[in-house]
Amino acid sequence: MNFRVLLTLLLVNYLSSLFFVVLKASSLALGLALATVLSIAINYRAAYVRRIPGRLFLYAAIFSVAVILQSIYLYASYDIQKPLTAAFLPLMFVAIYFFARRFCELSPKELDITIFSFICLTIFVGWLGFSGVSKVGGYSEHAKAVAPFSEESHFALCVGLFSVAYCSVCSKWKYFFILINLLGLSVLFPSLTLLTFTVLMLVIGLARFAPGYFFVLGGIAFVLLFVGLSVLFSQVEYFSSRLTFEDTDNITTLVWLQGWDLATNNFQSTYGLGLGFQMLGSERTLLSDISYKTNDIAGNFKNLDDGGFVVAKLVAEFGVLGILLSVCYLFMLYRFLGLLADADKVFPFHGRRRDRGEGKKVMFLMALLFGYFIEMFFRGYGYFSPGAFFVVSALVSLRYLPGGFRSDAGRSSC
Repeated sequence: MNFRVLLTLLLVNYLSSLFFVVLKASSLALGLALATVLSIAINYRAAYVRRIPGRLFLYAAIFSVAVILQSIYLYASYDIQKPLTAAFLPLMFVAIYFFARRFCELSPKELDITIFSFICLTIFVGWLGFSGVSKVGGYSEHAKAVAPFSEESHFALCVGLFSVAYCSVCSKWKYFFILINLLGLSVLFPSLTLLTFTVLMLVIGLARFAPGYFFVLGGIAFVLLFVGLSVLFSQVEYFSSRLTFEDTDNITTLVWLQGWDLATNNFQSTYGLGLGFQMLGSERTLLSDISYKTNDIAGNFKNLDDGGFVVAKLVAEFGVLGILLSVCYLFMLYRFLGLLADADKVFPFHGRRRDRGEGKKVMFLMALLFGYFIEMFFRGYGYFSPGAFFVVSALVSLRYLPGGFRSDAGRSSC
């Protein structure tokens, strides 16, 4: 096991949520900032500093400076402090770079044991949350808390993201162990977010059980899965209420629909420029009818700051640039589906592959990007989230792993 990687996973995922509850913060940014400082200390190596790629440093520096300057302008113009969280960006980029380098050095055995240990611990935390044992202190004030997470959806985003990634390279018995636990928790809580991650695990599992027949069998499986889930949703009121889009009074559904309205309305009102970094939810935000309906039902506006999911926030705040980033992400998803359909690149449950080193890490990282689909399009909580931290780390690692974004990248780069 690589204890540095495991400790980083625990700090970034757990500490940010812990601070959010204990300090009653408005976002995860403060806890995540502390976790990134500790992550830098854990993963620091002088060799990493001496070999920082010039192009990567230049891109990160330009982006950070641009966003910070915009944030200072927004603060000076509108007296809104939230954009100043851009000051955390350089710190996060440094932590992301060090962790990405550390990940590149993992052996296949270290990757397997470390990630599986983290998932098992987080699943155990989920069962404690379901039993109510962990609802102590400040967590007793949160009806759906799963300590250290403030709510079930945050727990789902954590365990689901890494479960989807790990199931692309793990053994068959570990795959079923995780799948059964996630399916059980998603129904018992109940949690639509966690159930959606379970479906993504089934998608990857299909490719691994029948290498080379992903798209053919995928169509058949989609029909069967659709019928099965329809029966489940019709029997469980929690799920059916969240999937009713006409004249619904369900807050979760309304928040998701509101996200698309916020993205569209604020994109148009700013002529494609966007509101600016962290300005969604401010007085400049153009609300929709769904926002007012949510306010009438709940007594207050819901998820205006984060848009409900990442794409809504990106488009509303960055306009055309946000759309381009979303399209780039969709392109990476397309590339991952191509990997699943390639019998020579997917890791089957039966038999062995010779390429158990770099190829295994590439598949894991690509599957991590695939798992982020939920946070991008269904349920997210902004830029300063543990999922965003590890997904950007995955992008950096893929840039330097052979078989990643550049197949000619040298092994010495990592």
